[in-house]
Amino acid sequence: AAAAAAAASPLPVKTMSISKETCEAILKAENNEGLKEAADKLATEVKEAGVASLEGEDGLLKTLDEALGSSNVVAREGGALLFAALSKKIKGAALPFLVERLDAVIANAGDKKSSDLRKTSSKAAKAFAKIVTVPAVGFVFDDIVNQSQNSPMWQCKVLCLELLSIFVENAPEYLSHRMTELVPLLSALMWDSKKQVKEQAQTTLQEVCRCIDNNDIQPFVPALVSAIAHPEEVEECVHALSATTFVQTVDASALSVTVPLLERGFREKKTAVKRKCGVITENLAKLVDNPADVAPF
Repeated sequence: AAAAAAAASPLPVKTMSISKETCEAILKAENNEGLKEAADKLATEVKEAGVASLEGEDGLLKTLDEALGSSNVVAREGGALLFAALSKKIKGAALPFLVERLDAVIANAGDKKSSDLRKTSSKAAKAFAKIVTVPAVGFVFDDIVNQSQNSPMWQCKVLCLELLSIFVENAPEYLSHRMTELVPLLSALMWDSKKQVKEQAQTTLQEVCRCIDNNDIQPFVPALVSAIAHPEEVEECVHALSATTFVQTVDASALSVTVPLLERGFREKKTAVKRKCGVITENLAKLVDNPADVAPF
């Protein structure tokens, strides 16, 4: 009987709730002293209680959303620190909850008044980018591209370009498939009015070109990228490329960085340059297996 009674008695369940005091400390903060510690404490609580503690009326996402959109600059900084802490401590399990909040973090990186908020938001977005999975990159890619083009704040543009560079490490194949969009985007930003954007766009273009799986093209990537930024280098780059024997199959990612050079080369006045561009085009075309790879051009 005693055994039956013991079997019928439910075992005590250990429950953990998110500290409301710590949440309030972030939302009502008047300075950033202790903010990081509070954010780390909350992320640790979520790690111990499980991601279910993020949702619901008392879930931590409510605090995160309030903080990121607060009129209190310090609270927004606390939101960025919390976003970063969740990225670092919960990692992949937090991604479904953080993906849709990345836009707010990026926007705060362009805050006009607080340099602390700008720096913290930038670090938070990068912490997210470092743990992102390929499916999650697919969810945020278009928004990042859009902000890199259309954000009125140059800091946000630079941050978006830095995030694309980070994605090279954890989603190279995905970026390879998006090179036909990335190269025109980054090429245009290399002519942005802000020096910081121009420099980062060139760096990011070199980084994403690492995703091109073509050993014939890879040695020329620095010259190809430089020729986009410096049109006077087009002729020299065409000469170098025309002396190469291409043997590897050419796909859209390889064409994405060579076609812009060829287009400029065909506009050069010198007939010799145009002729070499024709030879390069013919050689590349022979190595294209899938007609769909040529369609974007």
